[in-house]
Amino acid sequence: MLQSVEEVGMEKGMEKGRTEALEETAIKMLSSGVLTAEQIALFTGLEISKIKKLAKDMRSEKQSH
Repeated sequence: MLQSVEEVGMEKGMEKGRTEALEETAIKMLSSGVLTAEQIALFTGLEISKIKKLAKDMRSEKQSH
């Protein structure tokens, strides 16, 4: 069955929201300093490269303040 443009758009929006929520969770986990990037990737399902990019962005943001 074909999906309407509206349904496809809604699904993409929901997926984006889920990804953003997982990234926010990963940032909180990184901030705790307790878990490794590998553990965070395992728990969130995000790619390890994404976790490492988030960590790098956090360090850059701290240095700019």
